[in-house]
Amino acid sequence: MFSGKCTSAARLDGKTAIVTGSNTGIGKVTAKEFYRIGAKVIVACRDVKKAEQAVSEIVADVKGDNLGQLVVEELDLASFASIKRCAKNILQKEKNIHLLVNNAGVMACPKGKTQDGFETQFGVNHLGHFLFTSLLLPRIRNSTPARIVNVSSMAHTRGVINFEDINYDANYSALVAYSQSKLANVLFSKELSKRLDGTGVHVYSLHPGIVQTELGRTIDQVYFPGMRFLARFFLYPWIKTPEQGAQTTLHCSIDEKAGEENGLYYSDCKVKEPSALAKDPELAKKLWDKSIEMVHRDVEIMFSNKCKSKARLDGKTAIVTGSNTGIGKVTAKEFYRLGAKVILACRDVKKAEQAVTEIKAEIQGDGLGQLIIEELDLASFASIKRCAKSVMTCPKGKTQDGFETQFGINHLGHFLFTLLLLPRIRSSAPALGSINFKDINHEKSYSPSTAYSQSKLANVLFSKELSRKLEGTGVHVYSLHPGIVRTELTRTLDQVYFPGMWFLGRIFLYPWVKNPKQGAQTTLYCSIDEKTEAETGLYYSDCKVKEPSSLARDPELAKKLWETSIEMVGLKDYDVFNCSGDELFLSNILYIIGTTDGVLFLNNGKCTSSARLDGKTTIVTGANTGIGKVTARQFYTLGAKVILACRDVRKAEQAVSEIVAEVKGDGLGQLIVEELDLASFASIKRCAKSILQKEKQIHLLVNNAGVMTCPKGKTQDGFETQFGVNHLGHFLFTSLLLPRIRNSTPARIINVSSMAHTRGSINFEDINSDKNYSAIAAYSQSKLANVLFTKELARRLEGTGVHVYSLHPGIVNTEIARTVDQVFFPGMWLLGRIILYPFVKTPEQGAQTTLHCSIDEKAGEETGLYYRHAKEPSALAKDPELAKKLWVKSMEMVGLNDYDMFNCSGDTLPEPLKNA
Repeated sequence: MFSGKCTSAARLDGKTAIVTGSNTGIGKVTAKEFYRIGAKVIVACRDVKKAEQAVSEIVADVKGDNLGQLVVEELDLASFASIKRCAKNILQKEKNIHLLVNNAGVMACPKGKTQDGFETQFGVNHLGHFLFTSLLLPRIRNSTPARIVNVSSMAHTRGVINFEDINYDANYSALVAYSQSKLANVLFSKELSKRLDGTGVHVYSLHPGIVQTELGRTIDQVYFPGMRFLARFFLYPWIKTPEQGAQTTLHCSIDEKAGEENGLYYSDCKVKEPSALAKDPELAKKLWDKSIEMVHRDVEIMFSNKCKSKARLDGKTAIVTGSNTGIGKVTAKEFYRLGAKVILACRDVKKAEQAVTEIKAEIQGDGLGQLIIEELDLASFASIKRCAKSVMTCPKGKTQDGFETQFGINHLGHFLFTLLLLPRIRSSAPALGSINFKDINHEKSYSPSTAYSQSKLANVLFSKELSRKLEGTGVHVYSLHPGIVRTELTRTLDQVYFPGMWFLGRIFLYPWVKNPKQGAQTTLYCSIDEKTEAETGLYYSDCKVKEPSSLARDPELAKKLWETSIEMVGLKDYDVFNCSGDELFLSNILYIIGTTDGVLFLNNGKCTSSARLDGKTTIVTGANTGIGKVTARQFYTLGAKVILACRDVRKAEQAVSEIVAEVKGDGLGQLIVEELDLASFASIKRCAKSILQKEKQIHLLVNNAGVMTCPKGKTQDGFETQFGVNHLGHFLFTSLLLPRIRNSTPARIINVSSMAHTRGSINFEDINSDKNYSAIAAYSQSKLANVLFTKELARRLEGTGVHVYSLHPGIVNTEIARTVDQVFFPGMWLLGRIILYPFVKTPEQGAQTTLHCSIDEKAGEETGLYYRHAKEPSALAKDPELAKKLWVKSMEMVGLNDYDMFNCSGDTLPEPLKNA
């Protein structure tokens, strides 16, 4: 009766398109149209003969100029092996893939399984296309602009994802299983589009309509003979021809307007609303994770050379970094078997101990060596120095020959450990790398693959320069490429690119992947083979000398990198080549941490004021925990009406319940919760408006909330998280409340800053740290902004009866640094608390300076000052011009340029809130 039509006149000249199931029906029409408009079309089908027949018919049907090309590839979506073969064939032949149409499918099948053991419809319609798309995805991402089109069905609206019995082993219904597979198509499109957002690859799902194809050919077997005929008879008015059914696929594939859309669901060439389940982002993510798990298969190696040396290491001492797993573990195990004393230098001591246990269980017999564990975190200079010190203090008599010549470990000792800032010398990819001395930390433009390649080139250059400096000493140096090895080395790959990338890499590189034992052979060859004793400074792969890249052979580049590395690790005054091999290297080991704040803990300030706050209205941001909670509790004890302005209302209400339970007696105040998310200007305005509509006066505002050392991120309004929350959020909140505060004098505003402000600067050129993000630098900038805001606000409010304060509460045991593990490494938060234990205050101690500024009578005569055990802030924090410049910039950033907070009425809503 009706059907949408693709009206685009776009062509696909020079484009490569893949259409699955294109020997018949919608797929064949789609392939034919792509061929007509100039594309190279890969007809990917299970039945090659039928596909070839389809190609012959298309070529006979379509005549004219500027036609494309038709290529047949065998693809059985019920077999992972076939999917991998097809993907491999395509990737070996095609440099680009611009368009993938996942069209093939089965419907209403009798109960059955794919070759890999999955329910047929879910296995073919979803898992098959999921795996196929995943294998081709890196090439598609290199071919942008590109599109992926998943042919689903309106049947998805009847579907659910039955995670408890996803293969319907217990209770099979053909139509229920079909609906599940079609819902999976829409969810896959939704999640894939989210993960590919901004890459230039757009993803679509669609309902083609009820089409006269072979799709339901097995329905008679499921129900009864003639069922298919009856269905077609009754549905006749709505059945489309394949040409009509293909229109929405073509629209999603070539239409210019559709090219601007992503992750949507279509029918009759229009965007339509899918089911509620199909729009559920958590369900889409859960299905993605489940699909990754279901298509996962181990891979094996095809080839690898082997170390054939029979040399032993009796009486030798060897150090292997990262030896709790993978190549390192195999290397340590072999050295142990050959009689060496092996030091396993690892970050995770428990894993190292487990590795030792496993090695000893596997290797039995005479002439074995010794296994010793040393903790070594190569991401920490302090850890590296501790490990080097421990190794160097081993009794001298433990080695027979003094220095272990194969590695140059004992002779170099601490120096080698110190320079092992770069990834371990056991894997190289030098042909891809260059050394970017202007941005060696990749702070301006970070690419994980580029940074890795740089580090691997650095390994080769380090080996080359070290071998030159050690020429004639009997210490030989080697660099090597172990091959592509199945280890934990790339365990963070999914975090850098997208979930499944690690798995995809293993599948794509299937023919070349080695197991750890094979990967360790070149390391062993360089370590013990007699032939390599006469060699030094060379590069190896598969137990042979190989030619590294031209950059890796550049002696001037090697020398420049050496000098830069010496400077970066702080060894300018240390002569590694002329000091005694027996002496301990102690310089730069000791660091003084938090000495000034030690005074704060030992002589902690305490608010001694007995003033009360009866009849006063106070606001404390971030009052559900830590200092803020203690402050709110004390204000409540002193009779104040306390507004707990918090992001998490439930936690705030819990805090109120706890305060009420803890504080008993007469003359208590009142506790009120208001929702306030300082990362959202909209939330700030709602909170300010709510308070101003309820409260006639505001006597005390404590801007206490904050975040610290966050991973790089943005507020809802697009500002760097720490600057946005710690400064801009409070700046806007204070500005909106200020007229009412000015009507409530005497009044006070307290900004909780930090001693970290002394390390801060205001980077007006890159205030959001877009170019060069450091969590600590961004935090310090936000804390300096707190002090400068206080200073400028105090100046502007001089003589009004509103006093302003900033303060450092000390190092307090709160949740503010809860994200520090994400920024540095798991356990950093705990480690920091252990190291700083003598200086850490309780929240009660940390709140004392806030309370002092809030209620102390003497403090009521002061304004614009900074408080801690010494009142002097940093030089920048005292700069009035800087304070003024930050004020102007902040007004611009929060959109208050036309708002005069100092002269507007305090009795009505401020202008910025009237339409909020």
